[in-house]
Order: sequence, then C-alpha cells, then structure tokens
Amino acid sequence: MTMALPRRRTMLLESIGDPSLTAQAGFTVMCVKGQTGELLDVLRWSEATIEWADGDPAKGALLVGSPLAAALGYRATARWWFGRRGWREVLDDAFAIARNADAMTLAFVYSWNTVRILNGVLRADDAAVENLEAALRIGEASGDDYPVEMVKIALGSVLLFRDTAAERDRGLELLALGHDMCPHLRFPLSELPMINLLAASKQAGRGDRDSAVPVMRNSVDDVFTRGQVMYCSQTTAFFVEALLDRGADGDADEAEATIARLAAQPPDGSVIRDVWLCACAR
Repeated sequence: MTMALPRRRTMLLESIGDPSLTAQAGFTVMCVKGQTGELLDVLRWSEATIEWADGDPAKGALLVGSPLAAALGYRATARWWFGRRGWREVLDDAFAIARNADAMTLAFVYSWNTVRILNGVLRADDAAVENLEAALRIGEASGDDYPVEMVKIALGSVLLFRDTAAERDRGLELLALGHDMCPHLRFPLSELPMINLLAASKQAGRGDRDSAVPVMRNSVDDVFTRGQVMYCSQTTAFFVEALLDRGADGDADEAEATIARLAAQPPDGSVIRDVWLCACAR
C-alpha cells in the first residue's frame, strides 16, 4: 500500500507550481531526513515521489537525472531500517534505473548502498566493489567532480572491509582524499566524523589503539551531537570494539557508557539499532 504524505506537506509541495521542482524538493528533504534518521518521513516522501514519477525514470530531473531512482533507493533504506520485507527488490529496481541515468544519480544510489554495508545489512562483496568501480569510471567520464568524489569516499569505505591488505590500503588512501576535501567544502563536512572513524578503526585493528581511540571518541561525539542517527549505531560499535580490545583502565566503563548512550536515543522503530545494541552488549 502506498503511503501518502500528510495533506499539509503535499499541498506545500504542490504549491511550488513546477513538477520538476516539486520532485527535487522531495529529494532534498529525503537527503536531510535520511541523515537525521527520520526514516518514517523518508518513507512517506519516497512513496510520494515514486507515485508522482509514475514509472518515468527522468521525470523531474534537475539535481539528479532520476528522482525515481533516488526515491527507490530511499524507500529501500527505510524498509531495511525498520526490518520490513521487500527492500532488496526495491534496491534492485533503484540500481537498474540508476545504471541508465546520469553520473550523479548513480553515485548517489551507490553511496547510500555503502550506508547499508556499514550497518551490516549487506556485505562488502565483489559486487559492491565492482558497482562502485563502474560508478567511478562513469563519474570520471562525465567531467563532474562531485559524483567522482562521492564514489571515491564510498569505495574507500567499502574497501576497508575487504580481505586483502592491498584493498584496505587503497581504501585508506581514498578516505584520506575525502578527509582533505571536507575542510575545503568540496564534500559535506557532515561526512568527516565517519571518514575519521573508519580510518581510525583500521588503525586500531593494526595495533595502534592509543592513537585511534581519541579520534574515534571525537567522531562518536560528533555524530551524536549532530543528530546523525544513521551513523550512531555503527560508530558506537566500532568504538566499543576498539575500547574493549585495548582494555586500558576505564575502557570497559567507557564502552558501557557509550552503549548506554545509543540505547538512550528516542525509539523510532529501528531494528538496526536493536541489532547493534545486542552485538555491543555481548
């Protein structure tokens, strides 16, 4: 069943008077609400955009070539966040449309797929890497720097979870590029805490936990302070793991407090947070 936007919001979007701008307004709202974890709203807006597009991949194209692909990607995200069935099929539809759209759409859909991987919903398998490599080539051919940078950071994040040292080293190199881009506003500063935490988690995995733990602590504080709910669970898990592996005085207490901080977030129906809380508590 299609979920409709509350009438007041629907009227506000319709009041724009331009269907393309209406679709892009919905896209922007989903971007913001996706970051803050307001996934019920994301689901409503994505359903409304999908219904409005009526199967036309390019309808409303402005910021992205296919608002339909983006909306399908967000619908899939909201569904796995709440543990609802059918998200894989929706994600396949988003991928299929994005592959025939522009570089920005492809980068956007595949970058959000990385959030699924970081949350443990999907694996960092060969297909995930190959898709990002293809998106990178398409982005480079487009001449648009932004989708290239977006895909590089997504690819770097995924490569950190691969089996070979060469892949993980390349992942760190790509994330270092992202780290340098954010302060110059070539990429959103909101992504910097996650970039720093991922790089530090690999540093901790190599034994340098004393240097990694302060970086990871700051990253966790940043995502909680900024309300980046989509990042809170996995940053907590990575930080708790590093603390318990180090085992210094006070680390166990800090790990427990960090888990409690995640558990204290207002309930939103997310099964993902519950899964991470169970994992952290073991």
